[in-house]
Amino acid sequence: MRAIFIHGAGRAGPQAWPAQAGPPWLPQGALPMAREDLAFVERIVPGDDPEVTVPAYAALLGNDPGHVVAHSYGAIAALLLAERHGAATLTLIEPAALSLSATAPATCAHIEVMAAVYELASDVQVSDAEFFRRFSEALGSPAPPLPDEELSGLGAHLRALRPPWSVEVDPAVSTRVPTLVVTGAGEEMYGDVARVLTAHGAQHVEIRGTGHRPQDDERLSALLLQHWSGHSGS
Repeated sequence: MRAIFIHGAGRAGPQAWPAQAGPPWLPQGALPMAREDLAFVERIVPGDDPEVTVPAYAALLGNDPGHVVAHSYGAIAALLLAERHGAATLTLIEPAALSLSATAPATCAHIEVMAAVYELASDVQVSDAEFFRRFSEALGSPAPPLPDEELSGLGAHLRALRPPWSVEVDPAVSTRVPTLVVTGAGEEMYGDVARVLTAHGAQHVEIRGTGHRPQDDERLSALLLQHWSGHSGS
């Protein structure tokens, strides 16, 4: 059985999962899988279009539904993958499946702020670097002091993203597939998504103090092992 790790809108591949892709954390014999069965997927296309990524992830898993772990924007593709192709388990970390909670106050406030940024995506007067700066500022975290060419690459990717609230996903997937939702107890909008999914059978765990990247905390790895072990026969 394989496990795939789907990145968010930022880092991709093993760099998005340093605690899981780095020094071995999977105890020998703990699960019916080896280190080579863990796949940390690289970015497939700028914008992470689910219509492109989901079939690619399904091909990576093959006939075995496997375990699916996803962070932030990647949770959208993970939910669609589980809906269309099945999964042994889902683990959604700070899931940005905002279509599920678009009417909740915190999510609604976030959408209002970010929608103004996404409106600039088609504005040729706004450079990719400037788009990245505005995107970062809207999230409350100023852009890092990088050269414009690096910011341009990041901006080109972000402006190609479909707004996360515009991609419809089915929360009932959590009724059929054992689902663990992990949040860092920071941005309330991710808690909004978690509450919708728990209403459909998901388990929600907060790892306080981890911000938007609970996967960098060793407690996340322990949760993964527990979640997978409990459903290794699914």
